[in-house]
Amino acid sequence: MKWVAWDPLAFAAVFGLIAALLYFREEAPRWCGFFAAATVVFLTAGVLPLLRLAHHPLAPGLDALIVMVGAVGAVLMFYLVVFKGHHAKPLLKLKGGQGGGGGGTGQPGGKSKSRKAPHHKAMLATVGAMAFTFLLVSNWHAIAQTGQGGISQTVHGFTS
Repeated sequence: MKWVAWDPLAFAAVFGLIAALLYFREEAPRWCGFFAAATVVFLTAGVLPLLRLAHHPLAPGLDALIVMVGAVGAVLMFYLVVFKGHHAKPLLKLKGGQGGGGGGTGQPGGKSKSRKAPHHKAMLATVGAMAFTFLLVSNWHAIAQTGQGGISQTVHGFTS
């Protein structure tokens, strides 16, 4: 049995190299996120057991609820980080943070030494939005069935 498709893995290597270069040079966090998402897509397409796992249908209920909540959270994070540009700021402003200035980097007022934006937020937001959107679209039947009465059945299963 063939486990690997080499053409998508070659694209994954190219996009992964570009994402790694952008990450380590600390440049272009949004583009780094897009290249990381492309790497995940081509890696999933290149490793056939991962591709089969990605197309495994979900049953209505808890799995579908996790995908629905994850999709909303991932799209919201993508909007805040990529479109609004909050990749250098905390997404949630919680009181009682470290240092009182929010950031907790050891600098007065929570300021970091580097002026460059952290890339991990943009990468996480882009990959998360892409992955959860794919799960939402590929499992639309289970999501729709959960929304039409499966939620009450899931809640009943938790409480009983």
